[in-house]
Amino acid sequence: MKNTHNFIIVSILLAFVFSGCSSMKAVKIVLPPDFQSEKPKATDDGKRFQQNTKQDKSPAQSAVELSEKYAKLSEEHAQTTASNEKLRGENQTLTTKLTETRKALSQAEKELGESNDMIMEMRLEMIKWKADVLGFREEMRNADIAQLQTLQQILEILGGEPAQQLASDQAVAREDSTDENPAPTQN
Repeated sequence: MKNTHNFIIVSILLAFVFSGCSSMKAVKIVLPPDFQSEKPKATDDGKRFQQNTKQDKSPAQSAVELSEKYAKLSEEHAQTTASNEKLRGENQTLTTKLTETRKALSQAEKELGESNDMIMEMRLEMIKWKADVLGFREEMRNADIAQLQTLQQILEILGGEPAQQLASDQAVAREDSTDENPAPTQN
């Protein structure tokens, strides 16, 4: 394809050379004295459209140079296209991974929320259980005191005299209720 294209360009330029189109006369342009022309800034794009100041190149050489530039640009285009396709593939892969990661993050956030709710429920149940245990402990103390009082009454009915011991047992029971770790009471 490139060789055919180069051959066509070279043959057209050779036809112009041999037909006499290469001998041109110089044209002189006269401008009024008050005309100020601004020189455009030469950029890469502008340079390629400017005429070559060197007249020692033949049209055939120019055609060969242009075909070489065209071949070089075609190769760069092919490389750029391949690089673009590669980047598109990587972008698609990253987009897929991002979607999967977002789904996993959403699932993890959901599970974390459920875990937090469960922990809060367990904490409330633990506070309730603690209150129940403390209440039960107080009930047990009250039951022990009631049992001691009942035993005291039984002893008094039977003719015993442990009245002073009951007062000391009640004092010990009161001290136990204020302590975190109460000592067991003796009957």
